[in-house]
Amino acid sequence: MAINDYQNPWPGLSSYQDPETTDVHLKFCGRDNDSYDVARLIDNNIFVTLYGKSGTGKTSMINAGVFPKLRKLHYFPLSIRLGVEARDISFQQCIIARIERAFQEKGTLRTRAVVPLLEDERAEEYLWRYFARTQFLDQDGQVVFPVLIFDQFEEVFRDRRADAEALLRQIHFMMDENHALSDREVDGVPYSYDFNFRFMVTIREDDLYRLEDSIDSNYLLEMKQCRYRLRNLSDKAARDVILVPGAGLFQPEEQDRIVSKLIGMARNEDDGMVSVIILSLVCSRVFDDFRKTGAPYITLSQVEKFIKGNPFERFYNEATAGLTRREKAYIEGNLVDSTGRRNSIPKSDFFKHVPNGGDLFAGSKRILRRTFSSSGGERIELIHDSFCGPLQTLKEKRERRRSFLISLGSLTLAALGVMAALFFMRLYRSNEEKTVALKKMTEQLESSLAQMQDQFNRIQADSVQMAKLNGDLFSQQEEEARLNQRLNQTNSALKAKSDSLSEALKVISNIRNLENRVNVSTESAPVTDREDSAAVAGTTVKNPVDTVMYNGMKLVRVAEGQYELDGILFSSSAPSLSELKEWAARYQDPCAEKVRGMLRDGTFRVPGQMLENDPCLVYLLLNSRSLSTQTEKQEWFDLYTLMNEEQLYKLYDIMYRESYKLADIEMRYQDKQQAIREKYAEMDF
Repeated sequence: MAINDYQNPWPGLSSYQDPETTDVHLKFCGRDNDSYDVARLIDNNIFVTLYGKSGTGKTSMINAGVFPKLRKLHYFPLSIRLGVEARDISFQQCIIARIERAFQEKGTLRTRAVVPLLEDERAEEYLWRYFARTQFLDQDGQVVFPVLIFDQFEEVFRDRRADAEALLRQIHFMMDENHALSDREVDGVPYSYDFNFRFMVTIREDDLYRLEDSIDSNYLLEMKQCRYRLRNLSDKAARDVILVPGAGLFQPEEQDRIVSKLIGMARNEDDGMVSVIILSLVCSRVFDDFRKTGAPYITLSQVEKFIKGNPFERFYNEATAGLTRREKAYIEGNLVDSTGRRNSIPKSDFFKHVPNGGDLFAGSKRILRRTFSSSGGERIELIHDSFCGPLQTLKEKRERRRSFLISLGSLTLAALGVMAALFFMRLYRSNEEKTVALKKMTEQLESSLAQMQDQFNRIQADSVQMAKLNGDLFSQQEEEARLNQRLNQTNSALKAKSDSLSEALKVISNIRNLENRVNVSTESAPVTDREDSAAVAGTTVKNPVDTVMYNGMKLVRVAEGQYELDGILFSSSAPSLSELKEWAARYQDPCAEKVRGMLRDGTFRVPGQMLENDPCLVYLLLNSRSLSTQTEKQEWFDLYTLMNEEQLYKLYDIMYRESYKLADIEMRYQDKQQAIREKYAEMDF
């Protein structure tokens, strides 16, 4: 096969596609571990966030790495870009339409009227009801779970933040295990609903704060628990990206040196890792140049020749070579905003100012793509953020050149004015006196012209010096930006550690305070009245009380030192850790049932994780007498997710001992009262 017949094995600036839905099959390499980890996270969690710097290959890894692994786990993955697909419809309509279209092509949907649908698409239960009614089957009739991946989720926060937050609230509602439906019969057929879905959003690391703000402001804290940060490539992974698709393309004797050159070109200065997007672009363009030569191998000299300079600036210049200077100026001035990020413009405006720009959307010149605004209008933007830096540099150069030309034009006009004055003076002054005056004026004008020429030369020299200073300043600013970024990263890490330490200290302090309060509370609880105690001193209770009502609950003496309160046994005044764990496991279901009734009025907000794993601790906190206010009890519920296992069982121990001591005090009090009654019953008045 001739070399010109070979398909380029690297996608360049394009993303890798899902191998099940594309005819262009490229070898996706370097992300096996990441793909496996993300697929497992999705398998074990309802909501996952994938984030990373722009250009780390999030979309490619989802399409070519994660999707095939999810299908092996019997999932049905769907990638939805809401910023593009939901142009003139709601996000909910877009999601449902996308699911139904996909299963019409490759599967079946079964609907059971287990719950009615809602008309209000912004209601928290809207999507939950749709999934509760729907069973998803693949082409073989096997039950599968759809995995909805909202790619480039940062787009929806720009124009439709309220809609994005409504969608997040609906997904959060679906994550709550209390909303599962137990086995039931619908239309004579057994049916159950048990979280037949998974969700994931991919978002740029620079925009992760937008998702954070939405989660915090809507109290969706469980959505922050499962995240995966996609970084750039390691040297080993980068080597696989080069050599596996490019097997047999490189000069064997020079292969290792070629790979080192390509990796060095694509290395990111911030983290020392290899930039995915630069490596893909360089490899793709090197192959295109190699194919034109007709040589048998890619050589080291060819690679060294190519990698000089900025590949994105070179790619941009080659793609726009056929455009006019005005068309280039429009692209450079409007597709990058003042902060150096991608900007989109209406399609009509773009082709009005760049009529020859049609070639920039496909083929080897593809640097632009079409997107859609929330109102449905088609817009134009750069294909990738990596072009923003070169375009901004070209824009600054053009502005400096424009300033220089303006200065030069001003000097030219001044010179023309002088020449015109000389011409008219020579025309109208013909006598000797006028000739002398004209000569004098000419000398003065020539002197002025010489001064202006000197000034022009100084301006030109200053412009050259200014350009050099601007270049030096730009380099200094880049270095300062890198240092500031590292400083910010260090500060963020220190703040995170400080916050973690503060949270741990707060938990420890609260546990100590609570233990002191419990001890004081139980030590100061009255056993009996002093006079009654004195009256029955030395007496024995003939008929001890074994069952009483205490705080509205039934208190039973099971044996000496063992009490059953509200059906739950307290048998030790100082339980060991193993005894506490055994007690919590034994009464998990009874406590869970009691807690559901106690929380029905919505007074307290208890984390779902705590209700599932530690309902007995919730029960003890709700019945505590040392925690006398709602605020105090709620604070412990809020601290639950910050506590480690040691702190958790310390809290168990305190609350258990409080309940035991109060039950013991109450029984001893009842015994005293019974002894008093028996004593007075024997007296003969």
